[in-house]
Amino acid sequence: MKKLHIITLLLLLYGSSAYAQQDMSYSQYVFNTLAINPAYAGYKEALNAHVFTRLQWMGVDGTPKIYSAIVDGVAAGRNVGWGGQFAMETLGPYSVFSAYGTYAYRLSLNTREDRLTFGLSAGLSYQQIDRNKLQAYDPTSLDYWAYVNNLTSEARPDFRFGVYYDTPFFYAGLSVTNIFANFTYAKRIPHMYLTAGGLITLSESVSLKPTMLIREDFKGPTNGDVNLFAIFIDRIWVGAGYRTGIPFKGNLDSIDKLSATNAVAFITEFYVTPSLRVGYSYDHNLNGWPSTHEIGVSYTVTQRFHRSVTPRFF
Repeated sequence: MKKLHIITLLLLLYGSSAYAQQDMSYSQYVFNTLAINPAYAGYKEALNAHVFTRLQWMGVDGTPKIYSAIVDGVAAGRNVGWGGQFAMETLGPYSVFSAYGTYAYRLSLNTREDRLTFGLSAGLSYQQIDRNKLQAYDPTSLDYWAYVNNLTSEARPDFRFGVYYDTPFFYAGLSVTNIFANFTYAKRIPHMYLTAGGLITLSESVSLKPTMLIREDFKGPTNGDVNLFAIFIDRIWVGAGYRTGIPFKGNLDSIDKLSATNAVAFITEFYVTPSLRVGYSYDHNLNGWPSTHEIGVSYTVTQRFHRSVTPRFF
């Protein structure tokens, strides 16, 4: 149980306080892309609230967890979307609380409802390290105590930027996060997200939704997700996904290092009422680590001044 805390300390202090912290991978972004792309704010053209939690590697003490709440909507006139996001991430003794406000401006490209949206999020990230949870191989080491005594809480401003293109049957997005959250310890490095997906109608009651995501942090292996959902009567979503490392960079010396990130996921969402949705995902890691669970709940209220012409499946 305590080994994870030892490993966490070594990672935090690796390279004389220059360790780069990766964003946590999670699956619930497929139900609310605002989690990774600010240009998604107001996409549904309704007031939408979404909360979710990810409990990674269940049964192991100190493993990564994330708790997030997101709300977004559209201003009168449809061209402006807005949003707010709060998140708490923990990893052993390390935790980060972040809060963002989002503005998105949408351009209507034609009468078919094709749209191009630009979004910007501005916020604050606050990092804490609980020294009581740290474990060391040699607690009598002077170097250990020198590092521990220098670990302090920090707050940093941060920005995110994104572009999102969508039609009734296709979407694509590009975003960058952690632009300025440069902590002294466990630096949160910029991440780029490329997303895309489509809708294939098979019948009046069944559709398919394939999606993909590529996540690049410019430090470690590139990660990729591919998912396929079946949508029944526009109310029940059932899908599966595969996550893996991608050997884009020439400095990766072993394909085994990429396969260590491999996981398969079962993802579902269903409407309890026309406004209330519940989502669940189960990640089975192919690297021997325990499984991971995510639960999300969304509530949507149609805004009086607008109703979407077509349902929003993305």
